[in-house]
Amino acid sequence: MDYDFSQLNLQYLIQARDIARHDPEIAAVLLGIPIKLVHMLAELNPETMTRMMEIRIPLLIPRDQPLWWSRLFKAVQKGKPAELQAIFEHASLIYAP
Repeated sequence: MDYDFSQLNLQYLIQARDIARHDPEIAAVLLGIPIKLVHMLAELNPETMTRMMEIRIPLLIPRDQPLWWSRLFKAVQKGKPAELQAIFEHASLIYAP
């Protein structure tokens, strides 16, 4: 894909994180992820969220892949660039149901 969605993705995740902090149940429904992952998102701080700027494909595509989200949040929290790269490569293979 020739488009860079990194800024949009970051803004999307900041908004999603804010919703997760305010109302985790609504965030779970909006994101289509388990409440456990919503809590992981809510805990992300600005420094860790900026690591997601490497994601250039759109995250706004509905993803029914809790495992993918789990891997992403864990890799960002633990600062594992190799795992993040694998996740980014896998993201292009995921499609909306």
